[in-house]
Amino acid sequence: MPWYGKLGKDFLSPSLLSWISSIKQCSPFIKIEPVTRKLVRLSAAMTAARLSPAASLLRSSKLFALPPQLSLPPTPPSADPPAYSDTATTPYPIRPAIETPTSSLNQGDWGLKRALPIKTTTKSGTPVIRIQGGIDTPEHIADFESAADHVLTLRKFQELRLRVTLPTARDVPDSQRTSAFHPEVDHTTDAEPSALVGKATTSWLERASAERVAQLPKHLKDTLEEVARARTAEAGSEKPVTPTSPAQAPFTSNKRRWRYAGPYLAGMNGMEFEGFLKKITREQRLEFRAYVKQHLINERLQKSRAEALEQGETGTAEVPSKEATEEEVTEYLRHLRSEPGKFGPLIASFFDLADAPKPSPGTADPWSYGRDTISADSYKESGPPSTHPSAGLSYIKSEKYSQNDTKVGPLEHRPPVAARLLKSIPTSHRRYIPRVGVAGFTVHPPTGDGFAGDYSWQWEPKKDGPKLVVTPTSGSISQAGKLDMYTKLEKNWLVEDDVPVNKQEKSASQVSAARRSASTQLPPLDSIASKRPNRRVTRPPPEPSQDISEEWDMLVRTAAQNAVSKQT
Repeated sequence: MPWYGKLGKDFLSPSLLSWISSIKQCSPFIKIEPVTRKLVRLSAAMTAARLSPAASLLRSSKLFALPPQLSLPPTPPSADPPAYSDTATTPYPIRPAIETPTSSLNQGDWGLKRALPIKTTTKSGTPVIRIQGGIDTPEHIADFESAADHVLTLRKFQELRLRVTLPTARDVPDSQRTSAFHPEVDHTTDAEPSALVGKATTSWLERASAERVAQLPKHLKDTLEEVARARTAEAGSEKPVTPTSPAQAPFTSNKRRWRYAGPYLAGMNGMEFEGFLKKITREQRLEFRAYVKQHLINERLQKSRAEALEQGETGTAEVPSKEATEEEVTEYLRHLRSEPGKFGPLIASFFDLADAPKPSPGTADPWSYGRDTISADSYKESGPPSTHPSAGLSYIKSEKYSQNDTKVGPLEHRPPVAARLLKSIPTSHRRYIPRVGVAGFTVHPPTGDGFAGDYSWQWEPKKDGPKLVVTPTSGSISQAGKLDMYTKLEKNWLVEDDVPVNKQEKSASQVSAARRSASTQLPPLDSIASKRPNRRVTRPPPEPSQDISEEWDMLVRTAAQNAVSKQT
């Protein structure tokens, strides 16, 4: 390697390289490395003056960064040994999927530093990849694999046209469920989004005193001003009193949200809780003390306003002392420690802790966070969700739409879909608990008449596996980021060529097709001869005692007619 190999030839122009070589040939003992470094810095500075660093990076490189890999959910505790597979599909994607247009795919261009092999990437019907080891490994290759498993699963779920709602009881109808994108629950912090500030309705108690007075009718304003003047005259003060409404306690926002800055204490064990306490710094303790001090001042202000209201004063009472001393704050902290019901909300609000589970009915003095801000009640038991309550699966907010069919037009209800019976777990009385798969997800057993675990839901080895027809009713995301989908069984449907078919419509179409074929085809001659009525009249033999002259004449006429018909 040349002596300037570490610096790089690309930073030095050819004329500069020739000048450095000539100097080295003339004086081989001269140390010119510092001079070269200065020239390199000067050249880089001149280049940076023409283009910004971001522009130079985007101009000379392609894909230079990817989001970090997500962590898999913890394995739930079980007595069975854990099963692990490197090739199994993860519960949710932990790496981003990369897709390229067909024109670039045929050239192996994926926006990476190097082109990918065309034979490997064009064989799949779903050309989507994800980077495993890195974009540029030490072997100068891109370590990739197919990402069709999660991409196809997402497309299958989006074909269901099913919205994602907040977790709730199973028997609640889908029309009464709350969407994950509802403006009242789709929040990450206590701060109100800028898009909802102008549209949000402010309560009367949340407004300031001047704003409340300004919204009063004219006759009430005049009455309030007269009362204020009369009290001013009685007090003998020349200072005008501004009419105000009775002061209220400061408004506390309890907005429903799904993300919290603090941990979920109810889901921690002893070691995790000790580790959380050790992470609390001295600065945080001082901030918490200041937070408690401000709360003490607000509490005094609220108490003085309540006393003024009881005495009939409309003006805002002044606080006896605007600042609390350190001794008062220390004494107030001791008082709060003896009352967890008051101290708990302060701690939860300062550290932004998630809501705790509901206390048991038998608890005499339950410790409460004092808040009810979590988006769904089921998250109180399991903890806040690890992802957004929709997980990016669907962005449909309401069910007030009709799906359009290519043959019959708009549909009143969601069309049923084909499901697969994955396995069945035998229980007592020779019944089976089925495991059903819909759109790439393992869902709960369908509801409806006829789905009691009987013999029909026992898994049997068939071609393409046993299948059934269900209708998706609702879907939600659990705390671990998994999809909980509920379906309803359709008994009068069956699967033919992976397409749900109604049995009644199929039988009616078969009958109509048979009638149409019978009316358009000519019947065969043998069928006509078999259906032709027999002209021979068979009569019972007469009794010997009767006169047979009439019967004889009839037989003679019949024989004559048959002879004439044969001749013709």
